[in-house]
Parts: sequence; structure tokens; C-alpha cells
Amino acid sequence: MKKSFLAVVIAVVFIFSAGIVLAGEKEEGWTPTAEVVVGWHDKYVNEASGALAYDKAMSNQSVMVGLDKNGSGFYLQAENFAPFEKEESEETDFYAGFYTEVAGVKLDAGYAYYWVRESGELDYHAVYAAIDFPAIFWQIVPFVKAEYDFAKGSSEISMDGLLYYGGLKREFQLHERVSLLTEISVGGNTGIYGVSAENLAFAREKVEVSFSLTEALKLKVSALTQQNLGKSEGIAAKTDKLFAGAAIVWTF
Repeated sequence: MKKSFLAVVIAVVFIFSAGIVLAGEKEEGWTPTAEVVVGWHDKYVNEASGALAYDKAMSNQSVMVGLDKNGSGFYLQAENFAPFEKEESEETDFYAGFYTEVAGVKLDAGYAYYWVRESGELDYHAVYAAIDFPAIFWQIVPFVKAEYDFAKGSSEISMDGLLYYGGLKREFQLHERVSLLTEISVGGNTGIYGVSAENLAFAREKVEVSFSLTEALKLKVSALTQQNLGKSEGIAAKTDKLFAGAAIVWTF
């Protein structure tokens, strides 16, 4: 846990330093933004690939800073994954991206670096993009996300490839302080991490309830189920189960 704490401290210092520089150089109308997240999960599935990342309880901590102007902006983010069991690897991910909205279409794209802090494990670079389309009916929003990963270092087996998933989501405002987000999606890949291509690797269902404790503080409780649609030993193997989690989100 000492290594995890040190990695988070380094990430926080780096990101907040960058945010201060950006804020100092901001143009008129640009607003600094920041968000801190601390989460707990009974197990964890990788959102992009559908792979089982952690099979036992773990915690994630995230810090993000950015600049926003009329719904468009830039951000830097660091996220740390700390398993409670020593046999699972620790990881820290770094992101640099931008987001905007054009004609009702929301775009979020950027670069990521996945640092697996375990001797002999490959680290990854990635470029990613997420698109939310205008609602079609009943406030249902179609979305698609894609990411191309490429490993740092060489390997006889190709570890690089494209990950993608998409589906439908809708948010319900249950109370002025309580909202419910529901999402269904399917995903696949072109062959990655040494596993052959699976056009449809998984199907996923997710619900998330958000409680606004104060103007800046939220509690989010989530439940996710996933089904392996690919090969029995494919990328989404051993994910036919319930994943539960909770997170405290502080924005300022």
C-alpha cells in the first residue's frame, strides 16, 4: 500500500501542477475544473475490453483537473487501482484529453498510458474516443466508445489491437438529489493481448444511482452484470457475474 500511496501522491502533484499552469494561462471565459474520486469494488471489470481486471476487492482513486469553456475543454487525469490482495497487480493510468459538443453530438478523445507496476508486466499506450449521439426517443442516448492499445516494448505475440463497445443509456431524475443511470451495451475487439479477434466479446448491463450529498459531493452506487459472448477462454472469460461498487465524488 505504501507504493500505491506514493504513486497517487506523484500523480496528484503532477496533475495539480499542470492544472495550476493551465489555469494561470487561461483565456477569458475559461474555467478551471477539478474532480477527486475514491471508490471501492468487490471485483472489477475493465470497461473498454470487458476483461476481468480484479477478481477480489479493490479500491480506485482518481484525480482530474481541466479547463472548460461553454461545454468544451481539456483535462489531465490520473487513476490508481489498488487491490486489497497482494497477488493482484497494482496499476496507475494517466490520461490527457479533450471534449466538445457539436450539433448535439458529444465527443471525448485523448491519449492514455497504462502503467502496471508489476515486474515483467507490459505497460500500454492507447488512443481513445467516446461519442454520445443525440437522444433518439424517450431520452435514450446511443453511444459508442473505441480504444486502440499498443504495448510498450516488443513481444513475439501481438499484444496490440482495437477495443470497442457501444449501446444505449438513459438517465432518470428520481429526486432533486437522486438520479439513476441505466446502460446496456455490447463490445468486441480485433484481437488484442495475445487473444484472437472476437467481433462480439461481451454484453453488459449497468445501473448507477447518484446521491447529491452537497453541491460538490456525491455518492455513487453501481451494479454491473456481464455475459461472455466470445470464446470460453476469450477476453471476457470469467465475467458472468455481478460487479458491485461505490464511490465518493468531489468536484470543485
